[in-house]
Amino acid sequence: HITSIKNLSDGREAIAANQSANEFHLHSDLPNKWDAWDIDSHYKRSFEILNQVTSYSTGQSEDGRVWLEIIKSVSSSKEKTSTIKERLTLYPEATDLEIELEIDWNEQEKLLKLTFPIDVHAEQVAAETQFGHIWRPTHVNTSWDYARFETCQHKFVHLREENWGIAFANDSTYGFDVSRNTDDHGATITTLRFSIIRAARFPDPNADQGLHFMKFRIKPGASILDAVKLGYCLNYPERRVMGNRATPPLISCDTDQVIIETVKLAEDGSGDLIVRLYESIGSRAQCNIKLDISYRTVRRCSLLEEPLDFEVEKNNSSISIDFRPFQLITLRFSGLKQ
Repeated sequence: HITSIKNLSDGREAIAANQSANEFHLHSDLPNKWDAWDIDSHYKRSFEILNQVTSYSTGQSEDGRVWLEIIKSVSSSKEKTSTIKERLTLYPEATDLEIELEIDWNEQEKLLKLTFPIDVHAEQVAAETQFGHIWRPTHVNTSWDYARFETCQHKFVHLREENWGIAFANDSTYGFDVSRNTDDHGATITTLRFSIIRAARFPDPNADQGLHFMKFRIKPGASILDAVKLGYCLNYPERRVMGNRATPPLISCDTDQVIIETVKLAEDGSGDLIVRLYESIGSRAQCNIKLDISYRTVRRCSLLEEPLDFEVEKNNSSISIDFRPFQLITLRFSGLKQ
């Protein structure tokens, strides 16, 4: 378990007092209909906390990483045993914790959750979706709120109070639930639980069986922009290729909150370059875009790469663009020259 995660720059504790984070909860998963599609709320009525540790070890890599590896076993059936191998890693100068899971899953009709009780009084949670994020309530005041007992996020979830937040990024599993609780002293805390694996029996009786690999990263003291960066760093890690010199980026942007999401050739085979960008934190932004190769013209276009009647302001070798909150803009560069 994790009993403490502190942001050393301000000393703020992220884990709720006397609570255990990084806790695995195993639920019975028996939907009334559509085993592989539905999760029914009655699964929450009971669960087992997986505390059976088979082994653990610690170590340090040559690059300075320190890690703790834990192996847990699950034997809810008599035929086979499931194992959860978890590695917690801190990198040199790290501001986030990496959690790597390797799970050999042999359960059936079970739902595995990974739980984090966070010392944050959050009214809402920000769940990332394509080209932005959605705010969802953490309370259950209406029937609509109650119906959202399981929701989705793509690359990150962000919880915050005024001037302080915590970000969770993941690389492959997207369901989660969030609830507001109280600690031993009556203070409000927020509990996040990520859905790791299910094991439906219909229509495929062998669904989800076998090996699974996934990663999470946790960053305390994080803003929404930090959460965006953490999600992209985990899902699109830097790739290094051997060469005889450093290569500058083909296209660059001088504002962190504007994300260069797509760089591709035009679908019509013309050789034009398509660049798609969006504003990521929900506020207005102004940025300058620079292409590292020469081109003749640049135009705004639609998602179907069809020209739009928008002027693109060009200032020497850069392009100046104003973004509205979560605005998605596609540029088409023509007449490229090596």
